[in-house]
Amino acid sequence: MITTSITKQMICPIWKEAISIEAKYYYPDETNCSARLVQVICPIKQNLSLPASKRNDIFMRFPYCDMENCQCLEKNNLINS
Repeated sequence: MITTSITKQMICPIWKEAISIEAKYYYPDETNCSARLVQVICPIKQNLSLPASKRNDIFMRFPYCDMENCQCLEKNNLINS
């Protein structure tokens, strides 16, 4: 089993700021070149999910994210373009 992650710069649709979205992929075996997306991480949402004492100060200017289906987290937008 092999896992890898990539990051892609995108513009947050709420805050209109550049953020790095991280996508984690899983390769079932070393001979199979087909990867499966297993997790997409938005640093703003990740920061908001942490206890206040553990939040990153860089993201404190983004006090909320109310997007259920953010276009930055859609699989088709993560493909390198």
